[in-house]
Amino acid sequence: MSKPSEPTKRVIALLELLAQHPDDGFSLAHLSRELEISKSTLHAITNTLVEAGFMLRGTSDLRLSLGPALIPLGHAALGKQAPYIEAARPAMRALAQELGSHCVVTVAVEERMYIAASEGNPKRIVTTFHDGQMRQPIIPPFGSVFIAWRDPGEIDAWLDRATHLLDPLERAYYQSTLDRFRKTGFAAAARLNASARIETALEEAGSAADAAEDPRRVINELLEDMRADNYLMPDVGDTVRDVDWIAAPVFDDRDQVIMALTLTNFQAPMTAQEIQSTGDRLKAVARDATDQVRGT
Repeated sequence: MSKPSEPTKRVIALLELLAQHPDDGFSLAHLSRELEISKSTLHAITNTLVEAGFMLRGTSDLRLSLGPALIPLGHAALGKQAPYIEAARPAMRALAQELGSHCVVTVAVEERMYIAASEGNPKRIVTTFHDGQMRQPIIPPFGSVFIAWRDPGEIDAWLDRATHLLDPLERAYYQSTLDRFRKTGFAAAARLNASARIETALEEAGSAADAAEDPRRVINELLEDMRADNYLMPDVGDTVRDVDWIAAPVFDDRDQVIMALTLTNFQAPMTAQEIQSTGDRLKAVARDATDQVRGT
């Protein structure tokens, strides 16, 4: 495997930092401190990006921010999902505001999930993310909302990608869970300590050399904890649950799941009735986005 380009990594780090704070401008000195890149090196990078329109430099305070030349790149990256996202945005925004949560668009690319868009500004933040962020790989228990509507062979392949060999009872649990998600039209998961910790471990997986312990080992251990604690919720029961997320699929004109709408960062634990009601409302938003783009 060829070594990564250090100059390219600096540009990526710079753009990612600015993308995480789209409403803020940063001075060159601030960026230098945050990214641990010398001001002289950063000056050359930012000058090039400003000339290309990928960054803007304020005329009075010289603060740097993302530029408009990135807009067509973002639309191109979304590809065929773009019209579905735009069709769903108004209802996503309204639902997120009413529930005091985030409503997020997730897409699957080469068996990994990415955040494509988000709406909402809740006060309670237990799951952090930013648009464009790579999330979990699509392995059990992750990616169920994309997998549940695939054919049986693809479901078996998903089960085979688990971090350990699933025994017959585990496979049956996942199969019944996916069956339930197809029946209700939405998926849901419980908020567990392990699910919160795994987000940090997944972020560290890309830079294992800098981590205090091997994040891949930590991820495998946490995934086992999540399976043992029934992270996915095929049956919400009659107890109050702290919900991690509720997701509904959006289908393209071939009836394939093209993206998922996900509600997360709920303000409080939810009753079974609230989970069902919220899932039904999210499912309606997803269905309307599908219908709008199809023209039906």
